[in-house]
Formats: sequence, C-alpha cells, structure tokens
Amino acid sequence: MRLNGIPVFGRQWTVYRGQAYDLAPWFGRHPGGGWLARLAVHRDCTALLESNHVRVDRAAAALESLPRLPDFPAWAVPSLVAAGAALLAAAGAYAWHCRACSLASGCLLGMAGAWVGTAVQHGGNHGSMSRRPGINLAAGAAADLIGGASVAWRYHHQVSHHVHCNDAELDEDVVSAYPLLRFDARLPRRWFHAYQHIYMWGVFALLQLAFQTGDVATLLARRMPGRPLAGAAAWELAGAWAGKALYWALLLAIPARLQGWGAAAAGAAACMAVQGLTLAVLLGVSHNVAATKRDSTQGAGAGEDASDWGLRQLATSADWGGRRACLLTGGLNLQVAHHLFPTLPSALYPAITAIVREEAAARGLPYVHWTSLPAIMAHLVAFMREVGVAEQTPAPKRAPA
Repeated sequence: MRLNGIPVFGRQWTVYRGQAYDLAPWFGRHPGGGWLARLAVHRDCTALLESNHVRVDRAAAALESLPRLPDFPAWAVPSLVAAGAALLAAAGAYAWHCRACSLASGCLLGMAGAWVGTAVQHGGNHGSMSRRPGINLAAGAAADLIGGASVAWRYHHQVSHHVHCNDAELDEDVVSAYPLLRFDARLPRRWFHAYQHIYMWGVFALLQLAFQTGDVATLLARRMPGRPLAGAAAWELAGAWAGKALYWALLLAIPARLQGWGAAAAGAAACMAVQGLTLAVLLGVSHNVAATKRDSTQGAGAGEDASDWGLRQLATSADWGGRRACLLTGGLNLQVAHHLFPTLPSALYPAITAIVREEAAARGLPYVHWTSLPAIMAHLVAFMREVGVAEQTPAPKRAPA
C-alpha cells in the first residue's frame, strides 16, 4: 500500500510526534535490544516511547539520529488500520448483499455499517482521524453513507452529548429515546418503564429508523431539540440531503433493481435493525450503568470543583475491554479517554487510559472499568431495571449563567 508515493507497509517506519522515521538502522543499536525497538514498527510510537523511557529527551534524541521520511503520511497512521478494515468489510458486505440480498446479508451489512460508524465517521466528525481537515471531512461523511446525517450528528454528539454528558435536560442521548426508554430517574416515570430492561433491545433495533425521522425533522427545521443549527453552512445541509438520497439508493433501490423489491425490503430491514442494535449497545453501555449516573452538577471527588468539566467526564463515563476492543470499536470502549481527549486518535486511547487510571487512583477520583462487553452489558440491564421503577427525583438547581 502506498500513500503520497511512500510504501506504507514496505519499510520499517515509525512515527513520533508527527514525524516519520526509518527505524531499521536502530534495531542493532537499541540499548534494550532490537526486539523491543520492533514494537514501534508500523505505528505511532509516541505513547510507547514516552511511557517506557525515564529520560524521554534521550530517547527522542536517538530517534533524531535516524533517517527521516519527510513525505510520509504520518497523519494517516493512528486510525489507518481500523478505518481501512471497516471500509473493506463494508464494501465486501455490500457486494455480497447485492448478489444475495437476504436477511443474512442484511445482518452482515448492518454489522459492517456499525463498524464504519464507530471506526470511521466517529473519528472523522471529531476531527481525530487526521491532521488534515479534508480527510476528517471525508471520513465524517461516512455517517451519511450508513444512514445518518454528519452535520446533525456533529451537533447532537459534540455540542449536546460531549459538553453535557448524562445531563437529563441537555444531553440528547438521555432524552431522545424518552418516553420509550427512561435513562435517568429525573425523567417522569411511566408504568411501562418497569419492563424497559426487557423490551429495550427492540427499541435499540429501531435506532436507524429514529435517525431517519429525526434527521429529516432537524434538516427541515434547521434546529435540534434545544439548539438551532446556527453555524451549519448551506453546503453542509445540502450534503445531508444528498446523503439521504444516496443511502436509500444503496440500501434499497439498487438491491431492488438487482434482486426484486421483496428481497431488498427484507434485507434493508435486517440491515437497519442489526446496525441500530449494535450501535445502541456500543454507544449506550458506557454511560448507562449505575456507576456513571452521578448528578452531572456534582463534583467527582471530595473538595473538587463541582463545575469541573473533566471531573464530569470521569463521573459519567465507563470503560470496558482493552486494545482489541479499541480496534474493533474505534476507541468507543474507552469512553473516559475519548471524553477527556475527543480530538486525539483512538489508537492512543489505551496508553491514555493507563495514565488516567493511575491519576484517578492517586487523587481518589472515580474510574470505572469492566473487562468485557458482556460484563458491562449485565450492569446496563441491571441499571435499566432499577431506573425503570425508581421514583422521579427532582432536577438539581443550576447555577445562574
């Protein structure tokens, strides 16, 4: 593979703080042995180098003695593997879907679409996929290809969710599913919420359908609940409408042309259900367990500033899994690192998480982690059962703006 004319997988490159180096001459000179130096091959080694050397300045100086690769696309390294794998999987799944167009192919396409959502569009729309704005914009547009609207997603996710995580009034991830699902005890309780831990899986499967209706309403009104799309440019809005047309052409019209409307409709329904369920679980588990449902206006530790944004991210986010899950989810399993540093590449989250865990323990601050997705999902079910029957609690008084 070549980028900018450089063979990405044809030489022993590494990247340190945005600069690419040819690491091959260092294998025989590394004080700890070439086998350790080889850990930095074909990746951004910034976190690896700085976490393993007491004298970082000396290690960095040693790198400076190596041949530089001035035209190497260092901006592509951190998320290249996950994003490329997701896009290849989606292309393969779509090719099979067009040939077979069945419930099975629709389910596979839905899983691939969810992977594109976590590993490609999420980083692109956060501006963390690349140092080049055009690359981020293109990656973010993948949201339109899998049924979302990138401009609406940016307002919903970054302006609402990241700034006001788990706020029962201002975080749309909390309020958008209400009254079907009650994610917070400050929301009014309905009789059917007592069973939401049972039927929530069916609601999760409707997430893609909710995207369609919600995006159309947002684009027509040029506002989301509680906030207008004040800064959205005309080309962003036009692109969202074009994305909707392309999505339905890819999902329904082209398969119908090739395999008939019945098979196309069944495949599309399966795709939307599986993609919605997968995304809802991956996005929902890290903020909807009892340990993350702290009052968003309270501090995260004794004596801490109650308005501290960073402490709120610690208090309202939970992690699960490790490096492998990070690759498959685009870093969404390590939500604490993501919420604290949303514009950093997800490839750095495992190293950041180790530092955050250590600093939180030293300061007596909360840090929540489960070893696997099933483990945290069990706590999601338990929380949804608990909050479904909990009495409504009053919303805290906010400090005047």
